Parts: sequence; structure tokens; C-alpha cells
Amino acid sequence: MREIEHIIIGSRKRLIKGPRGNRKGKGLGLSHDFYGHRIYSPGDDIRRIDWKAYPRTGSFYIREFTEERQMRVNVILDCSASMDFGKPNKFELSKLLSVGLGYITLNQRDILNIYTMDNEVKLLRENLKSKDSFYGLIDLMASIVPRGRTSFDSLTHIKGLSGGMTFIISDLFDKDFLNVLDYLSSKEQDIVVIHLMSPQEIEPDFTGELKLIDKETGEYRRVLLKEGIKEIYRQKTKAFIENCKKACDSRDIKYVFSTSDMQPIDIIAKATEVI
Repeated sequence: MREIEHIIIGSRKRLIKGPRGNRKGKGLGLSHDFYGHRIYSPGDDIRRIDWKAYPRTGSFYIREFTEERQMRVNVILDCSASMDFGKPNKFELSKLLSVGLGYITLNQRDILNIYTMDNEVKLLRENLKSKDSFYGLIDLMASIVPRGRTSFDSLTHIKGLSGGMTFIISDLFDKDFLNVLDYLSSKEQDIVVIHLMSPQEIEPDFTGELKLIDKETGEYRRVLLKEGIKEIYRQKTKAFIENCKKACDSRDIKYVFSTSDMQPIDIIAKATEVI
């Protein structure tokens, strides 16, 4: 927590909805951030008249300021069975990232929602607003066990999404991934995809005759894993990662790729960096 105390989650988009807070909204309000002038209209608050502008223009102008809102931060954790793999384990890292993003959100007085996704999407905690909620979040994350299949389509059932930020932490092993990106983008979310794979998934450390079992479906395939087959696998894995990045880039979605042996603070710093 000390290592991430200084990190800020910053949205690239101005907020449309949300309670008053310390974030710039799309509308106009009573913040200290000057926006511009407009001609005085009957009924306007005369305290907002820019009296210094009157001698120069001969007209009354109202000073306008941007509104300030709290941001809603959604953290969606893939807890399907495929996440329970690798050394270091992908799922253990993903829980650390979820807790870290949750701590930063509450530390900067924004609103936190935590979801898990396997065969279905579940809302674990909603509208957390204070750091007092954080320690309960740690216990909750420790109790989650990965199971089932990845179903990105289930994310289209999340209600109440409108403005704010959504972090998706997943290995992206699901064909409906692209559809849900389109859905979340239509809800004016500032989306960050944290794509996790284990070093063993990038470069398999085993050879010979193998029976490979899908952790989510139980399906299996027998293969003779020799160097020629490994090279084909490397090429397909590289293409998979590149296609995920292209899909995010084309939708103005931030894409962060990481292997499970990276330090959590480095991943969080990259995911929260505003470019």
C-alpha cells in the first residue's frame, strides 16, 4: 500500500454523470477550474458577473467554471479456471492487482465497484466510497476461487454503466472479447484491459508426447511437442497478443500486456498512466 500511495487513477474522458467530487465533469458547475465567459442573461447570479470585463466590453459577462464529480471505477476480475495457471500464478497476481486498484480508488475518494467473471458476472461489492471498506475487500479477494469458463458476453448484463473507468483483468481466452469491448465503449467507459499470461504460456517449458487438457472445458488433445510444433505455437501466441492489442487500439481502449512474473506495482503504474 505504501508503494502505490502516490499513484492516481486518471480518466482520459470528462465525466457525464456521478455525484459531486474532485473530478472534472463535462458540464459546468462551481469548481475552481475556470472554463470561460458567456453573456449575462436575466436570472443569472450577479455574484458570478466578471466586473473587470465590463469596462473593456461595455457588456455584462458571467464567469463559468467546470463541474466536479466523483468517478466510478469498475474492476472486473476474470476468475475462470484458465486463470489458475502458471508460475507465478496468474490468478494470484490478478487478485493483487484488483486490491491495488481498489485501494487507489478509495484513497482518492472515488467510487469502487468490484465484479468477478466466469460463466456469469457477479457484483461482489458496490458503491464503496471510503478506505474503511478496504480491509474487508482484502478478505473477500482471499476467499475467491477460480472456476468455470470465461464468458465475456456476461459483462453485457452489467447495469448502470455510464461514464467512469473500467479495468478488465483477464487472460482474454474467450471469443466474445471483441463484442464486450464494443458494448463497454458504447457506455462511455474509459476502459483499461490488463492482459495477463504466464511465462509458461508464452514459452512452454515441456516437450515430448503430452496430453493437454483445457482447464475450463475438460477437452483434451494429444500432441507431440517438438521444436517445430513449439515454433508454430510461439507464432500463434504472438499473433493472439498482437490481435488483442489491435482490437483495443482501434477502439481507443488502453491495452496493458503483462506476464505473471512482473511486479504488481509496475503493472498498476502502467495501467493507470494517462497518455
